[in-house]
Amino acid sequence: MPLRDAESHVFGTCLLNGWLARDIQGWAMRPLGPFQAKNFATTISSWIVTMEALAPYRSTWQRDAAFPQPLPYLDTTSTRAHGGLDTRLEVGIESASRHAAGAGPARRTPNA
Repeated sequence: MPLRDAESHVFGTCLLNGWLARDIQGWAMRPLGPFQAKNFATTISSWIVTMEALAPYRSTWQRDAAFPQPLPYLDTTSTRAHGGLDTRLEVGIESASRHAAGAGPARRTPNA
C-alpha cells in the first residue's frame, strides 16, 4: 500500500507505554542480549482517539538534517506538510501516601 493511502486505513491512535526495566537491563544484557529488558511490561490506554478528533492538531513534520531521514517510500510532500500531530501529554502520579495526605497527583509533565 502506498503511504498516500495509509491514513484511509487508520481509525485512530492510542497511547502505548513500554515500561523499560532499567534496573535489570544491564544485568540481562550479557546473557540474554539487548532486547530482553525491553519486554518487562507494556500498558495500553483504554481509549482510542479518532483521526477526525486529531485533525485540529495536524502540523508540518520535519526531521533535523543531522538525523537520518525516512526512506523514500515513507516520505511524501503531503506527510511533510501535515503528517505531524502537535499534542501535549500531561501525566499525574498519585501514590497511596499522597492520596492519604490529600495532596493529589504529582505532575510529571515537562513545561511546554
